[in-house]
Amino acid sequence: MALHRRTPMIAAFAALITWAPVAQSGEILVLTPEQHKAVEAAVGAELRDPYSAQYAELSAASDKNGGSITVCGTVNAKNGYGAYTGETLFMVR
Repeated sequence: MALHRRTPMIAAFAALITWAPVAQSGEILVLTPEQHKAVEAAVGAELRDPYSAQYAELSAASDKNGGSITVCGTVNAKNGYGAYTGETLFMVR
């Protein structure tokens, strides 16, 4: 599968995902529309065609102090050839 030049950075974040400590020490959250847009903006900044992005499986949790929110999910977007690359994991803090 051909990957966009920035996809490895998003995939590297995905490798850091460990839900057990977050879920045990924090709180599972439902994103507000503003938070959802902020996540899309952060991930979209790393994509060649952010307008083609299709987001799925978004999950959010706060740290045990409630100070930061970690969101992970998948994104499928078009590469430089105009083809969708397939779902790629991401994580945003």
